[in-house]
Amino acid sequence: MTPHQALPQSRLLIAIPMKDPQFAKSRLATVLPEEARKRLAMGLYKQTLAFFSAFRKTSGIRYDLLVVTGSEQVADLARAHGAYTLPEDACEGLNGAVSAAAQWAAACGYHTLCVVPADIADHDEAEFTRLLSCEMAERSVVLCPAHDQGTNALLVAPPTALPFAYGNKSFHRHLAHAERLGLSTRILPLPGIAQDIDTSTDLALHLPGFSEGKPAAVRGATGSVVRSPS
Repeated sequence: MTPHQALPQSRLLIAIPMKDPQFAKSRLATVLPEEARKRLAMGLYKQTLAFFSAFRKTSGIRYDLLVVTGSEQVADLARAHGAYTLPEDACEGLNGAVSAAAQWAAACGYHTLCVVPADIADHDEAEFTRLLSCEMAERSVVLCPAHDQGTNALLVAPPTALPFAYGNKSFHRHLAHAERLGLSTRILPLPGIAQDIDTSTDLALHLPGFSEGKPAAVRGATGSVVRSPS
């Protein structure tokens, strides 16, 4: 979809980058075969879409959704949940995908962009309400660090104000870029949003039994249930 075809219903766009499932969760290759990694990635992605579809209604917060992906299967699911989609150039990686989302958001006239990964283990409504309710100045950023010092949620206004630097310990690079550019910067640690599933340790903590193919469910601190994808 081109920018002129998108008609923002709000000032906020939530972007979810989601790579083709066949290439997802490569860091789990030592504990999960390829098919299981695909199931895990798609299960977490479906959970994320379902959360944001429901959260829009229960929270009263107005936002649009955009999924950036190179997978038609992923894009079809996004559209079924009322999200816009944007093709991903796999050669440009995560930073390229998020940068494309930022450019798209700016071209469509959104005031603020929120980048959220597709693999958060436990979607806490109270945490996302707190994050998405942040007052955003004209040049500002809110950073939610991951448990491993990555960046698990990022809120930026305007959408192109910050160069994206995802990768190992990206929180520190994002913070340095924001300070260098003089952006109004807020660090917002949120324990639920901080937890994603990237490594075997994450898998054992949040989805015990998944690597053996057993049914698994863990109840998060907020009472939500994260299930082993089937």
